Amino acid sequence: MTHIKMAFSGAGLALLLLAGGASAQSNSNSPVRAHIFAIPPTTAQDDATMRIRCKEADTACSVWLDCTAQNDGSTYGGLLNGTIPAKGTQTLYAQDIVDISAGGNWAGKGRLACAVRSEQMVSAQIWTRSGDGVLVNNSAAIRSVNNQADIESIPAPGMADISNIRIRCTPEGGSADCTNTRLECTDDEGMRYTGTLDTIARGAVMFFQTSTLSEIIDHTWSGMGFSCRIISTQPFTVQVLTRTGGGGALVNNSATGNES
Repeated sequence: MTHIKMAFSGAGLALLLLAGGASAQSNSNSPVRAHIFAIPPTTAQDDATMRIRCKEADTACSVWLDCTAQNDGSTYGGLLNGTIPAKGTQTLYAQDIVDISAGGNWAGKGRLACAVRSEQMVSAQIWTRSGDGVLVNNSAAIRSVNNQADIESIPAPGMADISNIRIRCTPEGGSADCTNTRLECTDDEGMRYTGTLDTIARGAVMFFQTSTLSEIIDHTWSGMGFSCRIISTQPFTVQVLTRTGGGGALVNNSATGNES
């Protein structure tokens, strides 16, 4: 038997179809199943499409978005209206997040990072159309292991390809901030350079371009001959996004080939 449950949230009335009565409505304390990073506001030149897929075989998925703005850590999100059918996918745009945030808009506050919370199993992607209409999958992010992560082949300041580095503090099951965060970098010849970063608040994003990285470590490199290890006191994620090409397409350069 399929049970129907009516639920109220800050985003309005949600109708949940609970197959076999086994599902539960997601909320701000539900497990984090995925992340969506660097969501541009509705006023940005880049246009983002987010896709959240329900991975359950026979149960609809309820999803709560827990989002923070890049510049000031202000919060957005809430319960998605309705549910995602089993094995189905829901497409979202920036305006949808504004709507479930009771009209809250992060324009002027940088990009948004969202934890995708659900009582069911879900996955998420973000596709960004930028530059001359180039569509790029910007879902990839490097997740720290033992509170460490590496970023590689960082374009030098002043190159036509402009890169920015985005570090998001993601502590597990607590409210601790990412403190004592430091950079241990090397050039292609193995010369070492170090620097420290300010505290990154829980759920917040620290954003800086390679020109700032150069100032932090007091060194300017050439080409793409530079790599850094980021070390902190809490788990975090990091992305390297590069605006490149004549049209200024935004490309995710976070991926690195590894054997696990």
